[in-house]
Amino acid sequence: MASSAFADFFATQEGGTFKYVFLIRNTSTEPFDLYSILIGAQYEVAPVPDGLQDIVPVSAPAGWELIPSTPPYGFLSAQTNFAGSAAASGYIFPGAVGVFAFDSSTPPPSTLLFGCGFYNGDNEWGFVYNGAAEQVLCVTPRQFPRPWEGSYEAVALQPRRIVTPKAPMRGTISRTIGGKDGEPGVDITYDRLGNIIKISRKAEHLLRRAK
Repeated sequence: MASSAFADFFATQEGGTFKYVFLIRNTSTEPFDLYSILIGAQYEVAPVPDGLQDIVPVSAPAGWELIPSTPPYGFLSAQTNFAGSAAASGYIFPGAVGVFAFDSSTPPPSTLLFGCGFYNGDNEWGFVYNGAAEQVLCVTPRQFPRPWEGSYEAVALQPRRIVTPKAPMRGTISRTIGGKDGEPGVDITYDRLGNIIKISRKAEHLLRRAK
């Protein structure tokens, strides 16, 4: 079994802004589902200054959040909150394509480094694959055979495995923020790469609200 991905991107200029579209296909074997991405950086590799600047997220697959880095670095991280199963969380399954769009003031380079985090369907997160996306003028059917225009749903309509963890999330760290003086507490779970894979309100607070 192996985790892997293939990515391309293209960019168009409108005034002083470059509009990027980044496409990534999960080329892993089963059961590796893609749950986190770095665009312009790689996992377990120190980021370098500069890179993409003045980043403005535009769109991402359903349930995903696209987060720019802080200066002086220039990359994006994308992740989705775990919602009890890989399917419900919007993870990108083997063979499926994810489309991410963002604006930047930086002209497109010839390549963009990227990194991916994968879930193995057995309560483990953090399997890493790093690669480089090529700038292209058009999307090649050979690499992205499914229609991808419009939204993530247009490219990921396929039978989905429903896998619900039956044991604690292995290799993760959980922390609680807030929850004092009657305020709602939030449980945050991180993988070994530092990605947030789950955010949920504490059960005690929800029980208090239900009474």
